[in-house]
Amino acid sequence: MEVDAGHQLIRQVLRGAGSAVLARSAVMPELTEGLLEARPIVDPFFRRTVCLAVKREKLDSYLLQRVEKVVLGVVESLIANGSWPCQKVDELITLFD
Repeated sequence: MEVDAGHQLIRQVLRGAGSAVLARSAVMPELTEGLLEARPIVDPFFRRTVCLAVKREKLDSYLLQRVEKVVLGVVESLIANGSWPCQKVDELITLFD
């Protein structure tokens, strides 16, 4: 079964209609309540990259810089307390030069 909406997929898994590959954060409430069990995919190993994208014309926006600082602070906090198991890579990639 293929479903575009994550919440619909989670509902199907809760009904016993199969399994799903999702980010742990997508099912954290269900994991906390003991409704679902998460198992890591270790073979084959795969990696997902999460990016904060900014419109080039808005790079100098004070408000945008403040929002970026808050978002990065939340991410760093989640990594530090183990809520988001991941590896942080500090790099700036500019696309479509």
